[in-house]
Amino acid sequence: MTIYKGRKLTIPADGSHEKLLNRLSKTRLLILDDWLLDGLFLTQTRDMLEIIDDRYKKGLTIFATQLPVSKWHSRFEDRNRSR
Repeated sequence: MTIYKGRKLTIPADGSHEKLLNRLSKTRLLILDDWLLDGLFLTQTRDMLEIIDDRYKKGLTIFATQLPVSKWHSRFEDRNRSR
């Protein structure tokens, strides 16, 4: 089991970015707690879309948030991708 704790998941620029995205894509259960609490920047939006797309029909993803789904689109920097 892999657990990533903290408000922000920081990714160093030493090549481990792709490794982390790959690990998150392959884990059997991914729980995103406080989903969109602070919103996502463009690069974070792209990374999340890649992870979610890679996980499609391969693993479970749980989004835990107090933010109504109707307000999710306002938390993405790239608003075109959130629609």
